[in-house]
Amino acid sequence: MKSWFFFMSLILISFSSNSNDKSDRWGTKDPELAQNIYRIYNEFYLFNKNYEKAYPRWSWLFKYAPKCDEKIYDGGVNIIKFMLEKGVNGYLRHELEDTLFMIFDQRIKYFGNEGKVLGLKAMELFERRLNSKYYDEIFDAAKGSVELEGNASRHEVLLIYFKMHLIEFKQKKIDQVELLKAISEVNEVVAYNVVQENKKTDQYKEVREEMINIAQKQKVLNSCETVKTAFMDSYEKYPEDIHLLQKFQYTLKKQHCREEIVFKSVSLDLYAKEQKDSIAFDIASFYFAINNVDSALIYAYPDLNCVLDSTWGKTAQYFIAVDRYENLKEISPEKEIIELQLSKLRLLLPKREEILEKGYEVGQQININLCDKTFTTNIKSQ
Repeated sequence: MKSWFFFMSLILISFSSNSNDKSDRWGTKDPELAQNIYRIYNEFYLFNKNYEKAYPRWSWLFKYAPKCDEKIYDGGVNIIKFMLEKGVNGYLRHELEDTLFMIFDQRIKYFGNEGKVLGLKAMELFERRLNSKYYDEIFDAAKGSVELEGNASRHEVLLIYFKMHLIEFKQKKIDQVELLKAISEVNEVVAYNVVQENKKTDQYKEVREEMINIAQKQKVLNSCETVKTAFMDSYEKYPEDIHLLQKFQYTLKKQHCREEIVFKSVSLDLYAKEQKDSIAFDIASFYFAINNVDSALIYAYPDLNCVLDSTWGKTAQYFIAVDRYENLKEISPEKEIIELQLSKLRLLLPKREEILEKGYEVGQQININLCDKTFTTNIKSQ
């Protein structure tokens, strides 16, 4: 095994310079020899999975017949990664990794498909060379891939693209505007792939989930405006992406943006798709935020919106709504928000004098007929 590693290291040294581009598929050194080596390489690599014996044949083809078959570049990646997993260390490991990165560069040179291959290179660089010396190279590879691939970008590359923008931002190489632009771009590509419902839909959703969680923890999404910048483009293009709606709405709530028109819009779109009581309360919270309590109650408690009690009129709704919000406050994790909404609701209750004029007492238990139902409540004042 040691002799094999020694032989391998000698071959690696020869990779320091490549021959010029040759129009001939089999190169000019010895086309017949190249074809024989290619055949033997395939026997070891494809048919026998003997990577150790395939390696010297692959390395010869890589240097002297680089245009023979694009598949040797996939094979080279697998062979080099196999060697790295064997536990080589020190200089030889570094040289193997350099060869791995060189594979991607040479593949682009002879076979193009730059966007895809840059993405593969970014993934390997991010895994193996994530340190300040290589930050710019990883950033450029991920950025180049996403720019060229667009909606076809791999989900792994999208996450690297975001993370490298975050690193560049922390190092003050880019500003927050550029970082938010990158988040917006990732959101948009994710939305496209989620709507297409391809085989990787769940992985794309996970990218968005992780990206937004990191952006919140790092206080990148620290205001209503930053949240809107990160989500608006993808929301306008792909409003059918339920996961996008959920993350957009949740992030707006985290930044206390319930009074924003877009919060209502996103919540309404989400409610139309899911019909959940929790979302109806979110819509109600928008109306509470803009002091439109009656509209809030339409969404919070639609069962109260019908013919009003003849004695108390619309106040009957307020009595019952206060009861329900008091109960909700006891179990809700958003007690401060519920209390704020309750304070706005209580302002619509009658004054004590008005109650006395009707011949009732504050706190008196009454039955209210509303929406063909009978509700028992207590009379309440401001």
